[in-house]
Amino acid sequence: PCVTVGLSPHADLRADDVTVTSKGLLFRISDSRDWLKDRQSGTGYDRFSMTIRSNLLGRHLIPLLLAAVAVGRWFGVPDAEIAAVLEHFEPLPGHLRPLPGRHGALIMDDTVNASPAATTAALEVLTLFTEHPRIAVLGDMWDLGHQEAAAHRRAGQEAAGVVDLLVVKGHRAQEIAAGALDGGLPTQRIFRAYTDADVLRFLDDLLQDPARIAGYLSTDRQAQPVLLVKGDRPARMERIVAG
Repeated sequence: PCVTVGLSPHADLRADDVTVTSKGLLFRISDSRDWLKDRQSGTGYDRFSMTIRSNLLGRHLIPLLLAAVAVGRWFGVPDAEIAAVLEHFEPLPGHLRPLPGRHGALIMDDTVNASPAATTAALEVLTLFTEHPRIAVLGDMWDLGHQEAAAHRRAGQEAAGVVDLLVVKGHRAQEIAAGALDGGLPTQRIFRAYTDADVLRFLDDLLQDPARIAGYLSTDRQAQPVLLVKGDRPARMERIVAG
């Protein structure tokens, strides 16, 4: 049988009362179409409801958590055990994993890969850090065919509405910078580079100078800067994270 999960009211297991913050996710799962009732033997069925807390970041990950719940319930794992495992599950390397950076910065390591949809989702996560200076360090996306230039430009336009400062690395990523300009991000808030060394030198100089960071902000935000680092596998953006 097919089991559907998601935010739709038509899903078998549905996420309700969703709260998305920079600390993680909180939502209630409803057995909205009595899928579990069909699986329940005997007559003592009560309508299912479970609350899930997760350290994972981003609304886009809710369907994955719901799928994990569905699999656990299918194989008879107790609800409390499912909830405990998901609550303590930490982001994997390269999957929007928060890391302490130099000069007090917080790094969001999302370097495992990059597609247009994944970049959009990562930028949405960056918007959650409302009290922090927001910096996106974006590398090339690959295998986009004839849509390559347009997809990079769209990513730049999306970034323009999110970031205080945009850093791009790579030949394809120069189109991200162009899109950010189209989206209204001032040129002085965009740093273009082609090498790891240039990016790291710029970030090191920037992060140890709070006054310089403040110069990029339109509001008074004193919290630690947050750096989203993202790019496709060939862009090797994990080198930026390591540096």
